[in-house]
Amino acid sequence: MGELLKILENKNALSDYRDWITYFNLALETKLEPKIWSTVKFAVYRKVTDEKENCAEREKEPISQLENVLKGVNMSIYEYELLIWMKDKSNREFHKDKRQTRKQAELQLKESFPKDMMVLKEPLQKVLTLSMSGMNKEKNFLNITYHSI
Repeated sequence: MGELLKILENKNALSDYRDWITYFNLALETKLEPKIWSTVKFAVYRKVTDEKENCAEREKEPISQLENVLKGVNMSIYEYELLIWMKDKSNREFHKDKRQTRKQAELQLKESFPKDMMVLKEPLQKVLTLSMSGMNKEKNFLNITYHSI
C-alpha cells in the first residue's frame, strides 16, 4: 500500500508542476533571441531525453546565454535540466511512455497508419526522414518560411 501511495504522489507531483515548467520556459523564451532559444531548447531537451553528457560545440555559446539568464533568477543550468527532465518524465508518464525510436515510427507509419489520416502520411515521412543530426546539416532548414494554412 505504501508503494502505491508513493507512485500516486509522484504522479500528482508530475501533473501539478509540469505546467509551471512550461510557463517558465515561455518566460525564458522572451529573454533570448528566437534563434538562440531554438538552439538552447533543442540542446537541453536532447541532452536530457537522450541522456547526453555534453552539448555540441556550436551550442556552447547559446547555452552560455541561457546560463546568464538563469543566473538572473538564481538557477543553474543543472537545475534547469532537472526541470526539463521532470517535464519529460511527466509526458512519458501521462502518455504511457509512447516515445518511439525513429525506426519504430517509420515502421508504424509504413505498416499501420490510419487510412482516414493518409493526408498526413507524407509530411510525417518527411519529418522522420530528417534525423536530428541531419536537420542541422540541411543548410536551408532553418531558413524555411512557415505559412499558416
